[in-house]
Formats: sequence, C-alpha cells, structure tokens
Amino acid sequence: MMVFPSLPWRYPTSEVAMSRMSGVPLGTRRLAAFSRAILRLASVTLPAAVCWLSAAPARASLAPDAKPVVERYVQALGGRTEVDKVQSFYERGSIQAFGLKGTAEVWSQRPDRTASVFSIGPITIRDGWDGAVAWRTDPSGKLVIRDGKDLEEAKSDAYFANDRWLDADQGGGTVTSAGTEKDSTGSYAVLEVTPPTGRARKLYFDAASGLLVRSTSRRDQNTVVSTISDYRRVGAIQHSFRQALHIVELPQNDATIAIDSVAANPEIAPGRFSPPAEGAAPVRWLHAPGIATLPFDYRARHVWLRVSVNGGPLEDFVFDTGASITVLDSAWAAAHGIRTEGRQQGMGAGASPTATGCRCAT
Repeated sequence: MMVFPSLPWRYPTSEVAMSRMSGVPLGTRRLAAFSRAILRLASVTLPAAVCWLSAAPARASLAPDAKPVVERYVQALGGRTEVDKVQSFYERGSIQAFGLKGTAEVWSQRPDRTASVFSIGPITIRDGWDGAVAWRTDPSGKLVIRDGKDLEEAKSDAYFANDRWLDADQGGGTVTSAGTEKDSTGSYAVLEVTPPTGRARKLYFDAASGLLVRSTSRRDQNTVVSTISDYRRVGAIQHSFRQALHIVELPQNDATIAIDSVAANPEIAPGRFSPPAEGAAPVRWLHAPGIATLPFDYRARHVWLRVSVNGGPLEDFVFDTGASITVLDSAWAAAHGIRTEGRQQGMGAGASPTATGCRCAT
C-alpha cells in the first residue's frame, strides 16, 4: 500500500485510489535482470493516457564499426571461449532505495529464461519468462500473465539478461555504433543495441578498460541511466558487482544494487522460470469461503465503497478494478495513525508527488 500527499485534482475526503506499477528493465550484462523489480517500483505512474508505438522486428546484424567494440568487450570479460561457456547464472544481492533496504535473487539461463524475486519494505515481487509464458506477481501477490506490450518487455529483458547481443548472430537483434562520448568521468565507445522485440538501448564502454560501465534506456516517459562498476573475476570471467540506477525524470528514486553472491553455470530447475501454481492468496477478503455482497455508490464516475481500515470507522473509499496497489491520502493516513515506510517519487498528469509505503492489517 502506498501513501500519497493530498493532491488538488483529486476528490476531497478520505479517498483511496489505485496506481499501476510499470516495469523499467535495463540492458546491462546479467545485472539487467537484477534491476527489473526495483525499477518497476521506482517508476510508479499515476493513471494517465499512454500512447504505445510498436517497433518493427529487428534484422540480425553487427555493424562493421561496432564489431571492434564488441570484440574488445568480450576479451575484457575473459575471452570468447570463456564467455560462451556460461549458460546459466545466479545472483543474490542487497538493494537500497526509497529509504529502505531489500534483497533480490535472479536466475538466468540461455537462450532466454529469466526469473527474479525482489523484496523491499512491505512489497515482494516475483517475475519470470520460461520461453513461452511471461508472468509476474503484483504487490498484493496476485499472479499476472503478461501480454501485449508487457510481454514484449519480458522478451526484451530476457534478451539483455542473457547477453544475446554478444552471440554470433546477435540473438536476432542489431548492434550499431553510436560514436564516442566524453564527460567528466571518462571517454566511452557507445553502441546501440536493438533486440528482436522491444526498444533499443545504448551501452557505454570505457575507453581504457573496454568494459561496459553505463547503460541508458527509455521506458514509457522515463529515461533510465545505469552505472555499472566493481568488476571482479567469477571463475574465468569478469562480472560487475555494483550498479547504481537513476531515473532522470524521478531523481528521488535513485537506487543502488550490491551483489554478494554469484554462481556461474548452476543447475536451475525448469520450474524456476514458469508461473507458480496458484496458492492461497496473500490477502484474505472473507473470513470464510463464499460470496460477499457489498453495497456501493456510483457518483462522479467512480465506484465508492464504505471501508474500515485497521478496525476504524467505516469511511468512503474509491474502488478501481484495474489497479494493483492501494494509494491512501497522506493527511488521512496520518490522522488515522498509519505508520509509513520509505519514500519514493511518483509521476502523474501535471504533478510528481512523493509516496511512502505502509502496512494495513485489515
């Protein structure tokens, strides 16, 4: 549950609204998969009209001026032979974001399997792609099968998480040179990598080491910059152990990821990537199985319910059937003694409010 400050364009009184959480994955070595869930939280978007443009399927190719950058990167990692030996990967690490600390685990397996479990504050999110079905759980724990644009994003995530662009056929994508850039931190060779499905991402390679040190990508209206560092040897290859995430439009949602455990070529059960079996819902709606009949009012184009929070008196709440998290007005939450956790920046039409997390028993 998230708490937002009072906004002048919302209905007065102690209302509750719902907000969609969208994913913002990065294309950065296997650490890309590590970022999926935290960026889904970091890019909370209040309901707004979104216009989608689908990219045409890419034709596999490696531009001649991009080839030396790719070859140098592969050599810096440990060489083509060693890189090609890695067919599966496991990572576990810690995350700091929104004034909270959390943990995450990520599994990837070539050619295109990925799965992750992410927990921070009051929220735990799981997701995966088994090559046939893409899925995730929302903050309430409900299983969601991904389709449409969400499915495209899952396929793109798997492409970058498994470094398919380093394959001889670029994994069906395209790799082109975007020239060179220089800033106060160094000089870089820049590649633009376009997966078979999804948006292109820019990868920045350090001129001195040849290693990947930065990634930029667009998701919805957000620009995500990932800074990659702390390379260490894992077996015979170099692997990054630290990543800093920055969303240009939501600077208060910066996050850092520090890996503390990795394994190359672990045995991963196929079921790890498949949707979990439907179990007991984490939220219990009724004291006993059955059907409940709830009275409601329909006014101002909203469905209004009478709801009690933490045993308090019944009050008016707005019910949104298409949302995955509950949003409380901050003044109402404070007046009712609801303790908040962390802080994150949201985005809406004409406003960028700050939200905090909270737990409600009932």
